[in-house]
Amino acid sequence: MRPAPVPLPRLSLILLTLNGGPVLSETLAAVAAQERDTPAGRLPTPEIVAIDSGSTDDTPARLAVHGITPERIAPEAFSHGGTRNLGARLAQGEWLIYLSQDAVPAHNRWLVNLTRHLLNPQVAAAFGRQLPPRSVGPIETYFLEQTYPPRGFTHAPTAPDDAGHSIRRIFFSNVNAVIRKSVWAECPFPEDLIMSEDQAFARAALAAGYQIVYDPEAGVYHGHRYSLGRLFRRNFDSGYSLRGIAGDGWGAVARMGLAYVGGELRYLARQGRWLTMPYALMYELVKAAGFAAGRSGHRLPAGLRPRLSLHRRYWARPHA
Repeated sequence: MRPAPVPLPRLSLILLTLNGGPVLSETLAAVAAQERDTPAGRLPTPEIVAIDSGSTDDTPARLAVHGITPERIAPEAFSHGGTRNLGARLAQGEWLIYLSQDAVPAHNRWLVNLTRHLLNPQVAAAFGRQLPPRSVGPIETYFLEQTYPPRGFTHAPTAPDDAGHSIRRIFFSNVNAVIRKSVWAECPFPEDLIMSEDQAFARAALAAGYQIVYDPEAGVYHGHRYSLGRLFRRNFDSGYSLRGIAGDGWGAVARMGLAYVGGELRYLARQGRWLTMPYALMYELVKAAGFAAGRSGHRLPAGLRPRLSLHRRYWARPHA
């Protein structure tokens, strides 16, 4: 007689919602349609822990269609790290799946492919590919193709005292990820960052001796088109938060940026999008200016920082 398979760990899917609209329904339907049979056994049905930070549309009704009653918090109580930590505390599962409300699984093996890596006890987390939805243009498509390539990779553990990590060495996204809850308890998301809490988690988990896996076969459709103003403010926030996480110097940042822009222009040329090139150059200049301003944001007047930021509520309390 064959031995009964060992039960797989419980799963909790943590979903942060705010005016999710129709794409939230697409996300929930795609999650509900996931296959759960794996070579190691059948995955349990994930519980869904939704935290809503003040939706004024029909988001609660869309959640109710799937039997989900969200935990409600005030808009001013939201933070990228703190709210994700709240979701982890509310979750019953041993494996925590983080999925943005507008990240739609690309196929019905997304869940299996994403979670399979945690069967290795050395793996703290895994994250999947972000594919361009139809709503984005060539500039955003190039960004997603470069940031989330078709080949997988694994971040190996780092030295605990190494403060000079490149952003590429610790890159991780919780838009589409699974995290071992025991590692989250050891390395919770920092709650004092404006964003990039996922990179901070990755840095801590790697320094604690764990691996992190990127799996392109666990893809979701997710992407945004930003106005130039929002692009500047988002990259201001990114630069401000990453200055304490990644160790890349200004020279390394400049080299990466120039290489990226060169590749983008070649990509647009191959597609015959000559008229897009001037806007692409302006787009990348605004992005670079926002990032540079954020990286030096601690030197700016405190009253100016909220005006440059996409997350103005963050600045309601003092920051260094």
